[in-house]
Amino acid sequence: TEVAAPTSYNFYSLAERITGQPRADDSLIRMLLRQTLSAMQAAGELTTFAPVATFPGFEQLLIEWLREIKQVGATTEQVRAAIQNERDRQLAGLYKRYQAWLDAHDRYDAEGLLWYSAERVERGDVPLPTTPLLLIGFDQFNPLQLRLLNALSRHRPITITLLAAPQDEARRGMGRLRRAQQRIVDTLQPAAIHRLPDAGATDTLGHLRRALFATDGVTPRPNDGRLRATTAPTREDEVRAALRHVKALLDQGVAPQDIAIAAPEPARYARLIDDLAQQAALPLAVAQPLLQQRILEALVNLLQLAPHFPWRSTMAALDSPYVRQPFLDEAQRQELALLSRQRPVVEGRGQWWAALEPRDETNWDAELGPTPRAAELDEDSLRAIRDGLAAFFDRLTPPPSATGATFVGWIEAALLGDEEEDAVQGDSLALRRAAAEGPFNERDMPVLRQAMDSAHRLAASLRAMGHDRLTWPALRSELLAQWGRENFALADPNRVPLLHIGEARAIPVVHLIVLGMSEGEFPTAPTPDPLYSPQERRDSPLDLATPDDEEDEAIWWQEVGRVSGSLHLLRPRLDERHAAWPASPLWQATLATVIPSPLTEATRRLGALPTPDEALDDAERLLAAVDAPDEALATRQPMWDGVLRGVALMQQRNSLEIAGPFEGMIDDAELQRELAAQFAEARRWSVSRLNDYHRCPYGFFARHVLALEPQPSPPDGMTPAQRGSLIHHILESVVAAARDQACHPCARHAAPLAALLDQQCDRIFAFAPLAFGFRPSALWPQAQQEIRQMLHALLRWECEINDVLAHPFQPYHQEWRFGIDPDGADALTIEHDGVRLRLRGVVDRIDRDRVGRLRIIDYKSGATPITGTDVAKGRSMQVALYALAVERLLPDGEVAESFYLHLPNRKQGGFLAFNGSVQQHGTVREALDKTVEAVRGARTGRFPSAPSKPHQERACSPYCELAALCRVSRAQWAKAAMTPEEEGE
Repeated sequence: TEVAAPTSYNFYSLAERITGQPRADDSLIRMLLRQTLSAMQAAGELTTFAPVATFPGFEQLLIEWLREIKQVGATTEQVRAAIQNERDRQLAGLYKRYQAWLDAHDRYDAEGLLWYSAERVERGDVPLPTTPLLLIGFDQFNPLQLRLLNALSRHRPITITLLAAPQDEARRGMGRLRRAQQRIVDTLQPAAIHRLPDAGATDTLGHLRRALFATDGVTPRPNDGRLRATTAPTREDEVRAALRHVKALLDQGVAPQDIAIAAPEPARYARLIDDLAQQAALPLAVAQPLLQQRILEALVNLLQLAPHFPWRSTMAALDSPYVRQPFLDEAQRQELALLSRQRPVVEGRGQWWAALEPRDETNWDAELGPTPRAAELDEDSLRAIRDGLAAFFDRLTPPPSATGATFVGWIEAALLGDEEEDAVQGDSLALRRAAAEGPFNERDMPVLRQAMDSAHRLAASLRAMGHDRLTWPALRSELLAQWGRENFALADPNRVPLLHIGEARAIPVVHLIVLGMSEGEFPTAPTPDPLYSPQERRDSPLDLATPDDEEDEAIWWQEVGRVSGSLHLLRPRLDERHAAWPASPLWQATLATVIPSPLTEATRRLGALPTPDEALDDAERLLAAVDAPDEALATRQPMWDGVLRGVALMQQRNSLEIAGPFEGMIDDAELQRELAAQFAEARRWSVSRLNDYHRCPYGFFARHVLALEPQPSPPDGMTPAQRGSLIHHILESVVAAARDQACHPCARHAAPLAALLDQQCDRIFAFAPLAFGFRPSALWPQAQQEIRQMLHALLRWECEINDVLAHPFQPYHQEWRFGIDPDGADALTIEHDGVRLRLRGVVDRIDRDRVGRLRIIDYKSGATPITGTDVAKGRSMQVALYALAVERLLPDGEVAESFYLHLPNRKQGGFLAFNGSVQQHGTVREALDKTVEAVRGARTGRFPSAPSKPHQERACSPYCELAALCRVSRAQWAKAAMTPEEEGE
């Protein structure tokens, strides 16, 4: 006789089967709760709850409260009758409004559907099959579930298969199990009761089952190897040990479905386990937040772009492998990236269009950097990039308002498309096809299906709540919140699952690996109840659940009884702060049932190497081979040779030996010839380039040899460099205007100079954002005021100083350029210590007194002092080399002094006073030595990663844009300070 296959249900799907009604989606319940709280707030019914009524955590708390109230079968009238304080009054009011809406719209939340199904079965007005009902699994039925089962038991025979419970009384912590199972029997009076048998009878696991928590002094027995315990140094080491065990079992031919990993809080382990399992190619099914999946991260980025289109997110979308947009090709995307950095784009279509405007930079100053790309591209090329970007933006811009279903349809049509759609020919960005054809399609496609199923449920909930139209930001916020509450795991029975520690007791497991057996993790301390104290729960007429101190022990006893093959316990011995972390009491109780032995409990030391058979990936296999026989290493000799080279390199980097070829010291003859040509005598050096070399030769190599430029997100407002350029320009304009009006810095001209300064500030501030390439932030008005006040203070200071000097200095040249303009001063030729070079530069200001003496001033918009040591060490040589250039190229007088003027505090830095030839000054000669050292180093390929001024205990300066490119250690700081003689020792 053919037997029909049984149909399996959980309680909620069973209720849907009985009533023919679906349960309300979680999104609808949350919207209803927010609507209810809003109505209560408007009616003045919220008092103590009012300050937290809009918090997501409070929303979740109410969802859990409503679930519990319905599980105990409390009606709105019973909840109102139990009011004892203001908290109860607000909860009762919320319950009444909430349930009234559900009743009026014929909707059921999950517990409400169970309630309704129980009522229907009790009334006998639903047809029920006469086939037996089998209950398999937990024994923790709540009152509402028992009511439904009791009603069903009157119409059909019930057979219950429960997790085993100890029948003897001499066992601590098992009272909860016996009481729960007896309540089931008393309520349902089943036709038959079957308790799941012990997984093992005579082996170690069978003994563990009988001896665990026994109070009659069971004698420990030898371990047959089925029970293992591993103490690992850290949580990562714990996970690695667990995955090594999984790998070993799989290598032995054990099926993945016969293995399970359990943890008290799987979310703490999920990311780490998933990452390591993927590296080791182990088939694990790990639930991870839906929003952390790659394909959904790309989709969410697209959803968040309009209407502002921030720079980094837009470029990430254009470069994403999931986005197949037909509007810009690869070359155009690269041009766009460069153009939008040179004319910084923070966000907004207007800023993007401004970055793509043609520029005429015929007289561009090379000192300021390479010619802007917008000046090199023709108008047609710029227009094509703009048109493509505009089409991309249009594709990503949804209607401003619509129904939820319309918005979800727009996501499907404009962004996802179908698996067969070609993005060039179709109307979408073809994310679905990119996912289907990508390397992670087995994961990406289920993620997209789950996400869009969730989106359609949200649209249905919005329609049910009467939200006919809403704005795109409102819909997007709801959708991201819904996705943020969901997890994703591959539904594949051929993968090893990561379970909550209580779930493993309901399924037969051959090999169980349990993580987190440390104190405080399992057993877990009870979560504080924000609504009721323990005494209030005990006294409540609503029969609220009360915490059970025996809960975790009962779960553990049942769990170990379901294991038939092996049980492996793991725990970290160090917490996140590297403090000692004791074992769980359940760990201790479990191991107390067997005689201690190395076979049972292993402690891994920090940094211990795995054996070749244990290794998870190539890196671990290689490390394992080091301690293995020679033949094991021989099979991986090429990889091992690479490791040895890496070790030698790291030892070199961290030693006090001379920097090597992998630290910027280029010994290749062909490369040296190329460098010698690049930095030949014809090259015109700027002082800033020379400074760069001495601040960090490797940084010089990255910027000026490799031409690498960091690509940070454009800032909202001015960068320090832009602020300095703006201040320089204002001062130059003020001095030029003052010279035209015969005004000089003195008390007599203080008022006219102040007026000129205000005029120039007003004029320059008006076009500064466009001229200097920054986006004015909300602080731009304040920045203007600060700059204006600082420059007024500077003018007053100059006027006061000049009034007390016998021979006051007056501005003579502003922005004096040499070696730059064809019709200007020539470059300064320097011959020193056998090296010849040409120098170019821009001197901020040259003053002259009545007797013809000259003063060189280099403006600094920052207040950090520059010392004479900075000049002598080559980190800031403008005051020395500019003085030499002025002496040789501008023979209009004798150079008397040169210094940096720190504008914020009017302090002089790196001050040099001359009495005779500039070149004979000691600091200038030291600067010439450093100049020659930099040029010779560049020509011969000497670029060690050795900053000359490390910042305290940091690797380099407090901030370096090239930190990701180089590695600096304390030993390398010492290298930077070594003389050539010391290096040779």
